[in-house]
Amino acid sequence: MMTKSATLGFKIAGVKQQIIKLEHQNAVLIPEDTQKLQQLRKTLQNLCQTYDIDLED
Repeated sequence: MMTKSATLGFKIAGVKQQIIKLEHQNAVLIPEDTQKLQQLRKTLQNLCQTYDIDLED
């Protein structure tokens, strides 16, 4: 169980890191970046819903 929790934590942290990198990479996002950002946010939301995680903590 601990390994699964750690793996999930690393996945969430990786997605969050990609989101932050995309948001701060350029002053203006091109359409491809905007689409990638939406996909990353959707992935993050799906992970949190699937594993019942509250990101506010």
